[in-house]
Amino acid sequence: MKPAAFRYLRALSVESALAALASEADAKIIAGGQSLIPMMNLRAVQPACLIDINRLSELDYIRDAGDVIHRDSPPAVAIRPSRDAATFNVT
Repeated sequence: MKPAAFRYLRALSVESALAALASEADAKIIAGGQSLIPMMNLRAVQPACLIDINRLSELDYIRDAGDVIHRDSPPAVAIRPSRDAATFNVT
C-alpha cells in the first residue's frame, strides 16, 4: 500500500523547521523515517505534512544537562532517567 498524499518540506534551519511546524496543521518531523514511513504506507498515520530535519547539522550533538540527557542527533529527544536508573523516559 502507498501512503496518502502529503506535503514534504526540507528544513534549511532549525528556525525554518519550527516555523513550518507552527504553520502546518498536521505536521510530523522526520529524520530517517524508520518507523513513520512504514506506518504511513499502511495508512495507520496520515500526516498532512512531513518536515525533514535530517540535514540540520546544528542538531548533531549529545548534551548532559544533569538530570536530562539531550540527544539532538535526529530525531531529537530528551531522555529523563526514571526512578529506576536502568530505564529512561523518552520525550
